Amino acid sequence: MRISEVMNEPVACLPSDGATRAAIIMRDENTGIVPVVASFEDRKLVGVVTDRDLCIDIVAAGRDPNDVKVQDCMTREVVTCRPEEDLKRAAELMGDNQIRRIVITDDNSHLKGVVSLADISWDRQLGESKTAEILEKISSPSSEASKPRARSH
Repeated sequence: MRISEVMNEPVACLPSDGATRAAIIMRDENTGIVPVVASFEDRKLVGVVTDRDLCIDIVAAGRDPNDVKVQDCMTREVVTCRPEEDLKRAAELMGDNQIRRIVITDDNSHLKGVVSLADISWDRQLGESKTAEILEKISSPSSEASKPRARSH
């Protein structure tokens, strides 16, 4: 199954948006990730902001979310896939990078979609055991930082 068959079109924000805007998008869209694009016109991916970013970098740090821009709390190095790749590739990257969602871009880094672990769980070819294996890898403690640092295509 191809990634394009299960990916969702996400609502994005800009680096200059306030962190509160990203939190509102997460609430309204029922998601834990908001892609950050350079502009709404070309949708070139420049990062992502996650619920964890907001919690750790703002709330736990005692910062006022109304005073923080997305560019100051977003993750700039994003693990990505392309729409035409096999869903198994997205699953592998999620497990290897301990992430629950992966951003989908084209060859020019333009945002195309997001795939979550829940989206992957519907792929019958992967099966329940593979989904459980991915979830276990994602949930296991890691000695490295929790934010992904590699950009993959």
